[in-house]
Amino acid sequence: PLGGGGGGGGGGAPYGGLADGDGSPKKNSRPRRSRGKRDVRTPSGELDRGEPGPNAPPTDEIEKLIDDRNEARRANNFPEADRIRELLHKRGVALMDEPGGRGRGAEVTTWRYWRD
Repeated sequence: PLGGGGGGGGGGAPYGGLADGDGSPKKNSRPRRSRGKRDVRTPSGELDRGEPGPNAPPTDEIEKLIDDRNEARRANNFPEADRIRELLHKRGVALMDEPGGRGRGAEVTTWRYWRD
């Protein structure tokens, strides 16, 4: 019969008490990262990308590489896309991609300077 009984501990929820109200086990979820810092603006209204490091490329070069990387992604050339991401990373530029983005570089990928 359904309901009651069965061994295994105190008659509470299955999986050691980790169950939702409907009796299904809870997912082991981790907190999602906030995207709140993504579009931080300076007082003049420009995107705050942080301070460039000593070997950071110029803005126009970063944006060209992002466009090249997104073209490689659209062509399913992921090794090339990864190479460009790593190149920018080594030069102090972090990339943040929109999930499922398929547009031009600035529409899909944002960036900021970072340092170790």
